[in-house]
Amino acid sequence: MIPRAQRGATTIEMTLVGIPLIFMLISTFEISRGMWMYNTAATAVREGVRFATVHGVNCVRLAPGVPNSCEVTANDIVKVIRAGAGNAVTNSQGTSLNYGPTGAGAAGLDEVNTLVTFTSLSGSFSCKLDGTSTGSCALRWPPDGDNGIKKSITISIKTPFSSALSMFWPGSTPVSFAVVNLWASSSDTVQF
Repeated sequence: MIPRAQRGATTIEMTLVGIPLIFMLISTFEISRGMWMYNTAATAVREGVRFATVHGVNCVRLAPGVPNSCEVTANDIVKVIRAGAGNAVTNSQGTSLNYGPTGAGAAGLDEVNTLVTFTSLSGSFSCKLDGTSTGSCALRWPPDGDNGIKKSITISIKTPFSSALSMFWPGSTPVSFAVVNLWASSSDTVQF
């Protein structure tokens, strides 16, 4: 039998240990989720840059009478970034290998608020990850003059990351989620 003076001591001890333990557990999940989102976005941007580097000057200026259907728009590159270039790969035996979703959409990125920025020698412009952007996003990229072999191109992605950790911050309003922007960028030169 527990003496009367010690009743409830276990509850208090569990509370004093449990609150920091729960905070550490949620922190681990949130940091892991942020790292997963960043890594997926960085991989997707790398796939987008690789896709763009093989659609350079030789996809635009071919000899007369040589058909060509390989020029791409910025929105086409955004689709590769969103879906991932490695979704369906065929090996040398002709067997399709599905590596699952590798694009930025796989990480649950907010497609409406995520911006993909295209930079070449002519300047830069941004498109939304949802692929609905018009204007420069609907034009061929890399543009004429910037699509020559060995010309440098860069694609960057900026996505908001909402973390539940801020609700533990002293003085925060109830159920307030902090938003931090995650950035990833990749550069390469046009191959052909």
